[in-house]
Amino acid sequence: MTDQREALLADIARELPPIVFRNWKRWRDIIPMAPRTVANEDSLGKGPKEFVYVGRVKGYPKEAFIDYLRARMRFTESKEAVQLSPRLNVTVRRSGLRSRKIFTQRQRRSGEQQVIL
Repeated sequence: MTDQREALLADIARELPPIVFRNWKRWRDIIPMAPRTVANEDSLGKGPKEFVYVGRVKGYPKEAFIDYLRARMRFTESKEAVQLSPRLNVTVRRSGLRSRKIFTQRQRRSGEQQVIL
């Protein structure tokens, strides 16, 4: 996992400028989170450790921002859906969230249910 993480961070770092400003036009094309998310975490003291102001715009040095992304990044293992009972037509998937039932309009009409664990 760490090799995969470092490879992704290296790809992101290649595209970043020396200082990443929150109003950078290519932010959403390269960085996998919204600039307001970083701003909110920064205000809570969980954001990048170093920052720079140019006028009223806050920016983060590339290395500090990559360290922040490294701390925020996590990987999950994909688990295939398991069919419980063909008679009940219920599909169970594993997730980090608590169990809940999800119904789409098609599933409501057909009586099919999907439970996420």
